[in-house]
Amino acid sequence: MKEERVLDPILDRRVFGQDPLRLLRDELAEATDSSWQEYSAELERLEAEQQKIDRSLRAQTLRLEEHNDPTHPVVALAEQRIVELSTRKSAVTDAMEALKDKRPAGHDPDEILAMLDSMPDLRQTIKAATEAELAETSKHST
Repeated sequence: MKEERVLDPILDRRVFGQDPLRLLRDELAEATDSSWQEYSAELERLEAEQQKIDRSLRAQTLRLEEHNDPTHPVVALAEQRIVELSTRKSAVTDAMEALKDKRPAGHDPDEILAMLDSMPDLRQTIKAATEAELAETSKHST
C-alpha cells in the first residue's frame, strides 16, 4: 500500500521511536524558542530593576528615619529621591504589564515539556494491541 510507505517511517519515528515526546517537545520548543527567550530576558531584566528600586526605596526610607528634623538637608534629598524612585518604579511596572500583554503566542518550551511529560507512554500497549483492540480504540477516539 502507498500509505504504508508514508506512514511506516512516520510511525516508526514519531510513535515507536526513541523518546517521541522529547522529539516533539524539542521541535515545538525550537519553533517558539527565540521569541520566548527575548520575552523571558526582558521580563527578568524588568523584575531585577523593580527589585533594585524597592531596595533603594527602603534605603531612602531609612535615611528619613535617621533624622527627626524635617528641615535637615538629608531629609529633603531623601524625599526627592523617593519621588524619583517611585516614578521610575511606576514606569517599570507599566513596562512589565505591557510586556505581559505581548506574551509570545503558544506555550513556553518548559510548559510544552511539562504537558508532554504528563502524557502516559502507550507505545508498548499499542505495539501489543490486536487489530480488534486498535479498531475499538479508534471508534472511541472519533
